[in-house]
Amino acid sequence: MTKTIYSKANLNIITILFVVLLFGFVSFEIDQQAQRIKTQELNQLNIISQQISSRVDIFSASRIRALEDIANNWPDHHPNLELWFNISGSRIMNILPAIDSLVWVDKNSKKSWRVPSNVPVDNKILTLDFANISQKNKPFVSPIIETQEKQKLIAIILPVSSNNQIRGWLVCTIDFNSAFYFMMGNYSDDAINFKLLDGDSLILSSNTYNYHGNSLETVLDFGTRKFVLQLYTGKSTFNQTFYTILSFFIVVLFAWVSRLLVLNHLKIIFSQQRFKAASESALDAMLIFYQFDKELVLQELNPFATSILGISHHDVNKMTYPMFIEAMGFEGSWLTDAPERVFQGDIIDQTFEVNFKNPNIKHIKLQMVRAQQYIAITIRDVTARKNAEMSLVKREQKYRRLVEGLSGHFLYSINDKDELNYVSKSVRNIIGYQPSEVINKLNGCTLYDEIKHYHMNNSSMLNINQKVHIFTVELYDEKNELKMLELTESLILDDNNELIAIEGIAKDITREKQLSDELLFQANHDALTGLYNRYAFDAKLSEILSEGVSGSDDHLGCVCYLDLDQFKIVNDTSGHFAGDQLLKQLGAIISTELNQHTVARLGGDEFAILFKELSIEESLHILKNLLGKINEFRFSIEDKVFRVSASIGLTVINEGMRSEELMKAADVACYMSKDGGRNRISIYNIHDEELSKHSIKLTWANEIQQALDQNRFKLFHQTIKPLHVTENNGKSYEILLRMVSLDGELISPALFIPAAERFNLMGEIDRWVLTNVISLLRNNQKLLADTQKCSINLSGATIIDETLADEIIDLLTINEIPPQKICFEITETEAVTKLNNAKSFINKLRRFGCEFALDDFGVGMCSFAYLKNLPVDTIKIDGSFVKNLCNDESDRAIVKSINDIAKSLGKKTIAEFVGDKATEQLLKKMSVDYVQGYYIDQPSEI
Repeated sequence: MTKTIYSKANLNIITILFVVLLFGFVSFEIDQQAQRIKTQELNQLNIISQQISSRVDIFSASRIRALEDIANNWPDHHPNLELWFNISGSRIMNILPAIDSLVWVDKNSKKSWRVPSNVPVDNKILTLDFANISQKNKPFVSPIIETQEKQKLIAIILPVSSNNQIRGWLVCTIDFNSAFYFMMGNYSDDAINFKLLDGDSLILSSNTYNYHGNSLETVLDFGTRKFVLQLYTGKSTFNQTFYTILSFFIVVLFAWVSRLLVLNHLKIIFSQQRFKAASESALDAMLIFYQFDKELVLQELNPFATSILGISHHDVNKMTYPMFIEAMGFEGSWLTDAPERVFQGDIIDQTFEVNFKNPNIKHIKLQMVRAQQYIAITIRDVTARKNAEMSLVKREQKYRRLVEGLSGHFLYSINDKDELNYVSKSVRNIIGYQPSEVINKLNGCTLYDEIKHYHMNNSSMLNINQKVHIFTVELYDEKNELKMLELTESLILDDNNELIAIEGIAKDITREKQLSDELLFQANHDALTGLYNRYAFDAKLSEILSEGVSGSDDHLGCVCYLDLDQFKIVNDTSGHFAGDQLLKQLGAIISTELNQHTVARLGGDEFAILFKELSIEESLHILKNLLGKINEFRFSIEDKVFRVSASIGLTVINEGMRSEELMKAADVACYMSKDGGRNRISIYNIHDEELSKHSIKLTWANEIQQALDQNRFKLFHQTIKPLHVTENNGKSYEILLRMVSLDGELISPALFIPAAERFNLMGEIDRWVLTNVISLLRNNQKLLADTQKCSINLSGATIIDETLADEIIDLLTINEIPPQKICFEITETEAVTKLNNAKSFINKLRRFGCEFALDDFGVGMCSFAYLKNLPVDTIKIDGSFVKNLCNDESDRAIVKSINDIAKSLGKKTIAEFVGDKATEQLLKKMSVDYVQGYYIDQPSEI
């Protein structure tokens, strides 16, 4: 085999060398012939160019001399100078061809004559720069002039002088095309092509435009102007490329034919060597018997035959076929007569179990074929394959036992005729039928129909890249209960990518589907009422907004925000269980009344309704009926009966709006209903002043939340001055809060505190103030040492949270802040309305050591009886009674009364809004303990 490869390689090299040498010789001869032809053509072009150049010189010189004759003979005085010029010009034009005209232009370029006179002088002639030309004092040849009739002219200009004064100019215009073709003579045919260039501009060229032959470039002097003439020979009759390619193919063809002849001879030589090399390297035993004198005698065997059969090369030409059968242990078998059958055209191909001397060989595959008068026998060791087959059978049996014992799954198979032909025994645990019953029943029932429908509608299943497919079907089991099955099918394809069978595994996902449906329901519905939840409602609203306007309507529908009135009363009086029952019953009423619309519980006692493609009038009509049903409803629990009402806000959905805008608008309208007396419906209108106020509150709520998240608050303090204490026990002050806008401006609490109270954000603000004040005192030990009393305001939302009292105690303890330095201020209204919870909160912190002050006393609902029972240490007299104290007798009486009663109860007093010295002095006479106001101290950042 190796010799054959190297022989072919050598033959290829020789062939290539032969082609290269022969082609090189032929190419050299073709190049020589082409060079001789090129030289002849260049000589011809050189002769032609010299002749044309000589003609151009003669042509230009004769026209210039004729022009000089007229100039030299120009009469100084003549009775009819124009007639003289016409006669002289006509004589020259009759003698010299190709002259288009002779023109006389006076020195001012105002008067001109032309020969012939029947055509006016061309304007392009008159616009020539004659003054500049005359300085040269010799004939001047102009560039090519193209007239309006597309005629190409060249002008020879000569000044006419008398007594060294320019009298005018003679201009001889020559038809350049006619003149040049006249000078070309008989060379302007197809054999010679030309280009005439004036600088880079092409003036004339031959009509054939065949510029692919040999070329020659010559400079032509036409008076003072130079032109470049490029001459080209026509296409040569000797095509060097054609003859080169033709010779190459002839040489290659000759070499290829020669190579084939030699190669065929080499194949015959090496054929026997290759066969011998292959047989010696084969992993099968190969023996060849030939028929000699009616007997088959061993003629040849390969080395592998000697190793596995125990037959040596000494047996060649000695061992007959019967002796071979006996040595193999096959005597008496049908192999004895096998050669007879092979000579008749049969082929023997059988596998046998044997007992050779080699113990590793247990199974062989024997092939016997005829080769003319020879019989070739091939013996292959197939022991490993047989062992693998038996192992595969065992694994298949094990796999079948495993399959039959599957729980929650069963296997099935569909043949190439699209028939269900196998189902595993585990199917009984899922649908209650035996496998045979399933095959008989389901071939005409729902399961098989659904599988077949899937196959018919998914032609891509036969795509080689999609051999596995997963889908679900439904069927009824033996108890007529619906089962959901997930089928995973694998395609079995042959070598031609044709479908042989489909094997699948079915998984019972009935319970999983039920759980999934339950989870989906829970994810989109409120657990208490069964209505949609906020997430599902937002999704429905976003879906409507994404669909856009349909038909001729200019809106997409309406959104309603519904909030129950005084729902907290039910929770406070009867407990949260009663509140939940009320919400469930009301949810059922709302769902029944609005079963064609989307209803959701957003949280607490808040509901949202989505009216798709309804006008504001239609939506309002439905809501009025719903509000009537709610008013008629009476909620009874234990021995109590509650009447229920609702505040409703309604807004229209316009295209381009965002869901956040819609919900905000509906919310604003809802709270407008609440502020308007509850149990009513308000429609959002952007131009409504009251709605605008509520919208501003919502805006403030967002701004407050962002300020909390971004830490955009600052702490200020204002001094509380003692009026009667002489010793310096430290400084008392009240902590004040300012919000910082995104632009860095300070915002008064009067602007954002009402919105914070309205949207339940005061608890978060109080926590921010407490945390930052305590941190400030801990980090500034000097401030802490100088502080006698630090007053911090607490909202109503804070004083009902007992857990916050524990948090405050922990904060003060961890940060080592003495509790007697802290005083908490609560408003009169909050203290009274939340008396029970407030007392618990106050008592816990007072026991720890903190003090409490009752703020804004006198303007709320607190009576002196309440004051007696409130566990506070200080009373802050509201500033509305203090600021006009000096001028208003009634204010003085109120302040004195509050101060006297407070003192009688053992409580200190603080007067706010002290604006001048006189007020301070009057308060001191009334024995008020402390004063606070802009006169005492301006608030400053702490």
